[in-house]
Amino acid sequence: ALRAYWTAKKGVYVPGGRYSVGDNSDRGISGPNWEIDLKPYFIEIEEVSRVDYRKFLNSLQVDGHKNCHPDEPRGLTHHPERRQAGDGPVAWVSWWDACAYAGWKGARLPSEMEFEVAAGYDMSAKSRRSYPWGDAYGRGEGGSYFGLLGLDNDVQEWTSSDYTAY
Repeated sequence: ALRAYWTAKKGVYVPGGRYSVGDNSDRGISGPNWEIDLKPYFIEIEEVSRVDYRKFLNSLQVDGHKNCHPDEPRGLTHHPERRQAGDGPVAWVSWWDACAYAGWKGARLPSEMEFEVAAGYDMSAKSRRSYPWGDAYGRGEGGSYFGLLGLDNDVQEWTSSDYTAY
């Protein structure tokens, strides 16, 4: 899935400042905990729907790949790897697909730190939550502190950052 960073049309504002990111738990995939300074930004509240993604695919017939990343491999069609029905979040897309969609929207993918803050930081507590909806394990009800939805649906989120240890 993808979530574009762009204007406030369908997005939420995240104020700039110093944020605590990372995790000191024994999961080991996003640690250690550290602080980062971020500039203010907007991020989409919901993941990109299949309907909106199909609009992007249709635009390729007219616009071609002019909004794609300059290093994109030739011959990509940007079609998801698996067929999907309905209007849920688009899934089974590559990083190149997500980057091209964001470019088509006049946006960019959020960095990993921007996404982590918008998805899991609690401004009132001034700390990172264990889960977007709070610190209790279980199926998430509602969204993150900033209002991001769809964070409990097991759909991978793409960012502009390389996937590396912190």
